[in-house]
Amino acid sequence: MITLAPVTPETPGFAPLLAESQAGGHNMLRFFAENWHSGANVFARRGEIMLGAWDGDRLVGTCGRNVDPYDPHPRAGRVRYLYVAESARLHGVGQLLIAAIQRDAATYFDYLNSNVPELAFPFYARLGFETLTDEYATHRFALLDD
Repeated sequence: MITLAPVTPETPGFAPLLAESQAGGHNMLRFFAENWHSGANVFARRGEIMLGAWDGDRLVGTCGRNVDPYDPHPRAGRVRYLYVAESARLHGVGQLLIAAIQRDAATYFDYLNSNVPELAFPFYARLGFETLTDEYATHRFALLDD
């Protein structure tokens, strides 16, 4: 059973997940660790959260929600640092993480933006994100009806 809880780069199990992500050519967890350690992004602003997904005692995924630093709208949120271990993919971990950050997001944000590689487009589409052509975001999930 997958459980979710807050995560930081110091959380036990983060280092192996970081190593796996980098070996696969993904930099999001490296950026998370760098920004956390520099203080640039510690998920401390209103509405922000950074979660880890555990399968037993093994960290198998991460996903965060930030105030969007690229969108000028004051209630724009952003999906950050979504990564799922290769062994946990296609088991609903990514979907569980996204659902968790969406859960109370409308309290703080009107929508959540994300900037993802083309390979991830089908995943986001399945979760109801619309495709964008903005330079700062490839996808958006509307939290409030217009």
